[in-house]
Amino acid sequence: MSNSMFNYDQSQGVSAGVSNYVSESGAYAGRILTAEWNVSSGKGTKGIEITFETSDGLKANYLSLWYEKADGTQLSGAKMLNAIMGCTKVASLNSTSVNHPEGQKHFCPELANKSIGLILQKVLYTKNDNSDGYKFEIRIPFIPQNGKTLAEQLGNKDAVTVNNILKTLTDKDDRTQGGNQSSGQSQSQGYDNGVPDFAGDDGWGDFPA
Repeated sequence: MSNSMFNYDQSQGVSAGVSNYVSESGAYAGRILTAEWNVSSGKGTKGIEITFETSDGLKANYLSLWYEKADGTQLSGAKMLNAIMGCTKVASLNSTSVNHPEGQKHFCPELANKSIGLILQKVLYTKNDNSDGYKFEIRIPFIPQNGKTLAEQLGNKDAVTVNNILKTLTDKDDRTQGGNQSSGQSQSQGYDNGVPDFAGDDGWGDFPA
């Protein structure tokens, strides 16, 4: 007598060896999965960490924006966070506490599942064990329905900023040993020739709730 131990799943077989994470600098349309409030253990700097999923199902984790020092001084991340709020039409952000095996976490419910476009820049860095690693930083958010930045939307201007940035976008090398300071022209995934193809009406009122 034989017992069934495993059944064929074609979708899993096809995806074997394929990364489910963003791996290249570029412009991505998608949605914010979660936004978690953070405070640095050393200096008490306030930040928010975004988990983003592209329309192709690729994830980008640990997208951190540090917006305020412990003494209340605003940092550059505050401008970026305001731009994200403007692109998602969110007027204020709150904190909701959630129990987690690692301890209590604090999430921002207003940004969860919001549609957003992000230009992500790959940053190469040296890990504590001196091996190479990489992370992503947000260069600028944009409105995925029409490709406009917040300034372009509010100023009723043409969508040109995203494509202009993509023309010169390269990976950033922050490794302690230096190395190749530019990895060459980065390509965005999900677009033809690195140029976003924005579908749908470009009206301000068509954004998902």
